[in-house]
Amino acid sequence: MIFEPSIESMQVVIALSAPEAWWPERMVEDINSQMPANGSVDAILSWHPEAEAIPETDVVSNINILLSNTPEDPASATKLLVTVKEKLIGHSMPNNVDIADFRTLQQMGKRLLGFYDLPELFSYLRECNESLVGGVILLDSQCLDEYRQTSNQISALFPGTAYLCFSTSPRAGSGLAAVIAIS
Repeated sequence: MIFEPSIESMQVVIALSAPEAWWPERMVEDINSQMPANGSVDAILSWHPEAEAIPETDVVSNINILLSNTPEDPASATKLLVTVKEKLIGHSMPNNVDIADFRTLQQMGKRLLGFYDLPELFSYLRECNESLVGGVILLDSQCLDEYRQTSNQISALFPGTAYLCFSTSPRAGSGLAAVIAIS
């Protein structure tokens, strides 16, 4: 017997924002074509190294998720934004990451940081002087053993009280797409 939801699920609408120079031209066109006509979205996922540099916008949103670290590679920053958005609006399995996970990180931490490279994340976590409070980690693992090993290595660098959510994403470059919260 197949069960179908009794309530039709609505599509989550997420806007992306980053300094214009970071975006490949084709990607900007794709993103702009996905914006609803009324300018209202469920969330804005933005990456601006300096909070003051966030552009003014007419987009109305319930949730603003701001990544504030300076990425080593701006192109990978835009790829992280797209990867997270696709995980949130897609139906890939496991479907265990939700916009609520990012809201929780935002409420628990003072800043959110983004990483699109596994060695860069490990380096940051090992040298971090700030309190790590949680993270959403999307791993690009082809096998269960690799996924388990990498998630265990990352978990070991967080305190036992941290809010961690692990999932997979076939688009996660260099092994992962991660958003972590610090206080």
